[in-house]
Amino acid sequence: MEYPGYFGVRGVFIRVGAPVPVDREGIRLDVISKTRDNARMVYVTPSHQFPLGMTMSLTRRLELLEWARGAGAWIVEDDCDGEYRYAGRPIASLQGLDGDNRVIYTGTFSKVLFPSLRIGYLVVPPDRPDLVDAFIAGRVMIDLQLATIPQAALADFIESGHFTRHLRRMRKLYGSRQSLLLEAARTELSGLLEIQESEAGMHLVDWLPPEVSDMDVARAASQHNVLALPLSVFSLRPVARGALILGYTAFNEREIRAGVRRLKTALAEVQGVKIS
Repeated sequence: MEYPGYFGVRGVFIRVGAPVPVDREGIRLDVISKTRDNARMVYVTPSHQFPLGMTMSLTRRLELLEWARGAGAWIVEDDCDGEYRYAGRPIASLQGLDGDNRVIYTGTFSKVLFPSLRIGYLVVPPDRPDLVDAFIAGRVMIDLQLATIPQAALADFIESGHFTRHLRRMRKLYGSRQSLLLEAARTELSGLLEIQESEAGMHLVDWLPPEVSDMDVARAASQHNVLALPLSVFSLRPVARGALILGYTAFNEREIRAGVRRLKTALAEVQGVKIS
């Protein structure tokens, strides 16, 4: 799996695998080839790497697919918020590029609609009925009875075209909120952290000065009613530079500006800087 990476799958991979670093194009295949030549599965977040936010390049996607084909390995493509892309042309998913039935695509509606809608999905290679049967059996072992009414309502919502219209509205709204957070942070937090723009997703990465602990800043921020996740919690190894993960999609303009001002106070306290 990638590192830093999604801690929700860490419990699985820590027992049977190892973390692989990412660069600006995505997971590093040179590391996999040199040190994980017997790997049987790779878990990636190519549309919007979680938590660093880059989009895996088309070149890297094709290289990863070629590696999986040669190694006889599986790729789990987690696309939890790939619907929210604010700039540039969409890049084809790994599953869409896969010609060898090596990609298992997974997503969720909890981010694109609302968190309490606990409906996710898998797209399993259709030419592998044994794999389909295995996932069905695993799902039955987890829970015998699925809630059918929410699924039926969601299917109707999609088929009637409301889902597509909803996504268009949300892309516009979330894009404006990202721009607002960037503008407020660059005005208020200059010298305290370096905010990184992103073309997709629902959060931004904010890099701290090298000597500042992101864990300390996250604790201080919570005292000022700001939830800022430290980058450290997403990595199994020490990070070279601390950062904060800031979500913006759930907040309006007034809340974003007020939150940035409170975060400024917390950053100044940790870094021993006087602010006006």
